[in-house]
Amino acid sequence: MYYGTGNPAKYRLLAGLFTLYVKLPFIILWIYTMYICIGGDLDGEVVNNREGTFFEASEIDPSKQSTYNRQSYIVEGQTYRFWICAEMPYVATTKIANKYLAEKYPYLS
Repeated sequence: MYYGTGNPAKYRLLAGLFTLYVKLPFIILWIYTMYICIGGDLDGEVVNNREGTFFEASEIDPSKQSTYNRQSYIVEGQTYRFWICAEMPYVATTKIANKYLAEKYPYLS
């Protein structure tokens, strides 16, 4: 029960904005540092902690067969990294990566 003075909805809104203000930099950092798989058996999954410039999906799940190459995109001085399925055409994977990047940079859509 609320016994204070003033508008409780206003305080909930301020608390929500503060939470967003605190969490937003971490969300942006997460998008910046994650390696999203594009195409193949692991499409849409985030795969971190891989050494080198490629890996086999079978290293994660023996039933998977796709091969992934690391691809970096630089937008406004920031580097974003993805795992691109080697069996897909580069043009198709680039369009998908562009959709992920357009979430942060709407002018890319």
